[in-house]
Amino acid sequence: MPSCFPVVPFTIKGRCFMPIPLLRRALQGLVLAAGLVVAGGASAHVTLVSSTPAADSHVSAFHHIELTFDGAVQPGASRVTVSRINGDRTLTPVENITVTHSNENRTLHAVPAQALSQGDYQVEWRVVGGDDHPVGGRYDFMIH
Repeated sequence: MPSCFPVVPFTIKGRCFMPIPLLRRALQGLVLAAGLVVAGGASAHVTLVSSTPAADSHVSAFHHIELTFDGAVQPGASRVTVSRINGDRTLTPVENITVTHSNENRTLHAVPAQALSQGDYQVEWRVVGGDDHPVGGRYDFMIH
């Protein structure tokens, strides 16, 4: 047996060779492993990292809602709604909210056309990140 026998099953003219099916399987395994590494990083959804007003906060002055994410969101697919929470826990949507983006599309600004009065409010948001998957959430705050 040639000296390459434990690693490579055969030789031709003193050179060690690996059979094509075995080589093909090894290459397929490498390609699959590389694909999993790339896909694993690309499939992470964006996450809300901060909001103003903060969830469950009590504020005396209100100007706008600011939502900051850990990655860029698609501007055309972003939605922010603000609703007043009535005494019976039903919601009354606030109309005419303008949503803009900043910070390389990582931050949303939602500005109502009219000032919000004292009361409890709910913010509901839905965004689409670079992975094309929608992510959403909601939280409440109070103006006193």
